[in-house]
Amino acid sequence: MLKFEVFASKMTHGRGRGSPKSPKMRKVRHKDSSESDSSSAKSVDLSCDAFVGNIPKHATRKDVERAMTKFGKVLDVMLFDKSKSNPDIPKFAFVNFTTEQSALKAIDADGRIRIENNSLHTESRKPKGCVKGCIEEPNEYWYALLQSFDWKHSAAMYVFRIISMEDYLAQFIAIYASLRQKKQEKISELVTNLVRMADSPPASNLTETLPPHLAAMVHNMVEERKNGDKSINLIPILSRDKNKFRILDDVVEYTGPYLSPAEALIMNNKAIVEGIFIYFFAKFNKTSEFRIKYPFYNKSEPIRTVLVTATGQKSVNYALQVYFDVMKEIFLFDQETSMLKTTMDYFNKEIKEAELGAFKLVPSNEECLLAEVLDAVLPAEVLDAVGIVKALKDQEAVIEFITAETVQTAVLKRDLFKSLGAYVHQDTELHFNAELNGKNTWTCRSAWIPGKEFVNLEGRIAHMDKGRESGQVSFIAPDGNTNEAKFDVRVFYDFKEEYGIDDVINLDVKPDNDGFKATLIWIGSKPDEETMTKYDIELQIEQILESNPPKATTDWNNNANFENLPECIQSVVRFGLDEEYELENAKKLIDQDILNLIFSKLGLAEENRQIFTDSMENETRKMLAAQLTKLK
Repeated sequence: MLKFEVFASKMTHGRGRGSPKSPKMRKVRHKDSSESDSSSAKSVDLSCDAFVGNIPKHATRKDVERAMTKFGKVLDVMLFDKSKSNPDIPKFAFVNFTTEQSALKAIDADGRIRIENNSLHTESRKPKGCVKGCIEEPNEYWYALLQSFDWKHSAAMYVFRIISMEDYLAQFIAIYASLRQKKQEKISELVTNLVRMADSPPASNLTETLPPHLAAMVHNMVEERKNGDKSINLIPILSRDKNKFRILDDVVEYTGPYLSPAEALIMNNKAIVEGIFIYFFAKFNKTSEFRIKYPFYNKSEPIRTVLVTATGQKSVNYALQVYFDVMKEIFLFDQETSMLKTTMDYFNKEIKEAELGAFKLVPSNEECLLAEVLDAVLPAEVLDAVGIVKALKDQEAVIEFITAETVQTAVLKRDLFKSLGAYVHQDTELHFNAELNGKNTWTCRSAWIPGKEFVNLEGRIAHMDKGRESGQVSFIAPDGNTNEAKFDVRVFYDFKEEYGIDDVINLDVKPDNDGFKATLIWIGSKPDEETMTKYDIELQIEQILESNPPKATTDWNNNANFENLPECIQSVVRFGLDEEYELENAKKLIDQDILNLIFSKLGLAEENRQIFTDSMENETRKMLAAQLTKLK
């Protein structure tokens, strides 16, 4: 888990909520605003309050109230102006609503409420004395990009003028074309997109975003025509690199190198991270320090959205603090004065040569950059990932999936697919576990379809019912969860009496009303379909024989011992047994009497006869099952 220091700033005010209280008590509390702000968290209810920041200097209490009434009825507005102590601090207010739901709606609208040209910052309110500020956990993908960013290389390219702002813009246009998979387009359409991105709030995924340093550049290049249209002259910029662009009348043709959408996305995000850095770093070309004006960043796009997205913060105030903390190797930010400096004067001739000279010689082609970024952001493994089957060949499937906001592919071997193969076809959605082997090559350890059968799993016998006809097995599903499945001994291939608790087995299972039910259990090699068919017939033969035992009726008339008994006793015996006396013996396919005759003639010892009989019976049943299988 990534950890962040909680920053306390005079510029930002973190707030919290307490427990509900009646409207009457809230009104009484607001009669004395100084008292309400100094009360303890235990005695003051702030659940219906919202902190509102970045209010314009000329805004009034009524302006704030009008902006907040869209979320619910407002009871009171306390407006504060600290500009006398620090002119850069905008006004802020505590707004008291009639309900907690209204306050929550206002808090959730952070950055989307406007007074004049200012986007208001809303938070929950905390009592005075509580820790202020709330740094959010960062987005791990963007945080990895920020941490791995080679700022010295970018600084060297800039201070030694190896790359110009026009070069940066040309690079971005090429990436932007690959991102949209454009081979050519009208220059006027490209201009329209660039002008739009220079001033508009970007989407949260930053795919339609100019890097901050280029947004400022394009904004300054804009010329407004008589009809009100805005335009910029891109011809000189596109003409700089004939390896990437070819101009044909009013059309620009993108000549490469072409990037896949996934590669273009990586390059786009890298350009955004570099763009944030150049945006701030370039300011030190003319000054040694400057003040960060929070109101400007709260209302300026796309820099505001880029900062909050790249740092994972809700407020641009916190986003700036987090960014400068990540980049503290070069930027020194004083939260008390809001002043920003660099750790060294990298624009000084001697310093830049000593500190950055070596970095201007480092090659930075697109392939290397892709490798750098991927190494930084791709995880070593993915668990329970979701992907789509894009290709099937022989005993392999190619799965396409997204991780670290990039499209990746993984290879799945047939024997590692833990559901039935009949479910797999092109565009099938699978869940899988995979590991990264290097050079963006992923290998699946297992894959499955949730809600379907699982096959070729490993487990242990957890319980055997009395009579050993059924029980439960414990197994680990492909998603890593431990489960139990019921089983009937009939699905246990070649079950032996010596099998017991904790014996390791292999199994196939299917979802059941109460969890899972085993459909096949085996030890050793998995039986194929033909073997299982024979085994099932053998079980049926055994069941038939056991359920229909032979009847052995005694022939009393030929029984010398019976005939020697007194007639009265014979009558009692005949009456008691009703001439239907039966002796139940287990049926056999092989006639035991004939076998005994053969054993006797061949001189087979008595102690070996039963072993031989059981073996003969077993093989005969297998032969019968095999023949019946062929007939079926």
